[in-house]
Amino acid sequence: MSKDPNEYLQKGMYGAKKTLIDERRHYLGSLRERVYLTISPEQLQNDYFLKAFEKEIKQHPNGKLLLNGKYDLSDFEMFIQVAQKNKLAFTLVSNEYSETSPVALIYTATDAVNEPTIDVAEKYPVEKETEKTEKKPSLFKRFFS
Repeated sequence: MSKDPNEYLQKGMYGAKKTLIDERRHYLGSLRERVYLTISPEQLQNDYFLKAFEKEIKQHPNGKLLLNGKYDLSDFEMFIQVAQKNKLAFTLVSNEYSETSPVALIYTATDAVNEPTIDVAEKYPVEKETEKTEKKPSLFKRFFS
């Protein structure tokens, strides 16, 4: 119990103080320091990012999956299957945080991990296929060779 009566009254009237509210809104109630990987709604349909998510689970098997409740559950179907295959707990977050978060899926830890890069596109960049075009011999070389 707090020694300051004003603090005690404030806590009774308004509830406990919340820390890092903006960060919790962005990361579906979690904190940035606990996040391993984030996936945006546009990246959900890409098989490459699904494989990247599976790699992340294998590297950090004790994580928890947070799914944004403002998106349709069918959007997460493949990710849920991967989570179940790896016996990973997941939670569908449908509260004030889900409405304001730009992230569709977050793979998080229970304690601070401080990953330097958490966006799936930055952490696992898509390798662009280099197109090899055949060089046609120039007209000059065709006649004089």
